[in-house]
Amino acid sequence: MDVAALRPVGLTSERIAGGLLLSAEAGWNQVADDWRFMLGSGDGFGFADGSDRLVASGLTVEFPDYAWISMILVTPAWRRRGLATRLMQRCIDALDARGLVPALDASPAGREVYRRIGFRDVATSTRLGGDLGGAVPPADFELAALMPTDLAAVAVYDKASSGTNRAALLKHLRGRLLAAAFVARRHGAISGFVMARPGRLSAQIGPLVAEDDATAVALLARAGRAIGGPVCLDLFDERRAVRDWLDGHGFRPLTRFFRMVRGPAAIAPAVHRTYVIAGPELG
Repeated sequence: MDVAALRPVGLTSERIAGGLLLSAEAGWNQVADDWRFMLGSGDGFGFADGSDRLVASGLTVEFPDYAWISMILVTPAWRRRGLATRLMQRCIDALDARGLVPALDASPAGREVYRRIGFRDVATSTRLGGDLGGAVPPADFELAALMPTDLAAVAVYDKASSGTNRAALLKHLRGRLLAAAFVARRHGAISGFVMARPGRLSAQIGPLVAEDDATAVALLARAGRAIGGPVCLDLFDERRAVRDWLDGHGFRPLTRFFRMVRGPAAIAPAVHRTYVIAGPELG
């Protein structure tokens, strides 16, 4: 098959079904709401075959200070034809034109490719899978359901760690799984929050941002108990105490991600409160 038979297409909400086929082929966890949010948050590029089937995709999820490149996917029959590289370049060019720093969470295989085009490592995370339905949240923490009236303050708290205003993303994620969205307070001030969303394979917890390990564990236990079934989450590898706690509850590593940024720019403070990322496709 010749790539000349393919045509470039812009991705809109009309391509959600095709995108879902690609992410399911890759064994990823996205559902239609994930694709809908991403397609409304930046640019979407792809290639379609003669029957108008989407065979490759690449998206940008844009924030005020940087942007995530995500969903670089190619259906198996069309892999190793340069499509992923072309889509990655389209995403980079679009972000360069807007003056946004490109960032991404790469798989181990993707990491080597991205290093060759100017991306560098800034952090690593591990996807862990398990079940926290039986976890008992500590009693000495002030945890409450995260309400719409909390979102503005939560976005400010999050910006101190993410390095940008993610208010739209946080509003979206809170609405995805209301029962698992919690905020922690200490002396009346926010000391952490957690959100989650349904997924194709399991519910996914993230982001989780907290002042310390104990608060992070309390939020995880509360969200996991609310979900009451299998979950996955992407924990920064530096969070050893929380990893030990999850290991003790039977969690197992599924894969790793390498957080990468193109060029010398920093996208977040060196000292941050993030424990669990929103997801490799969202940052």
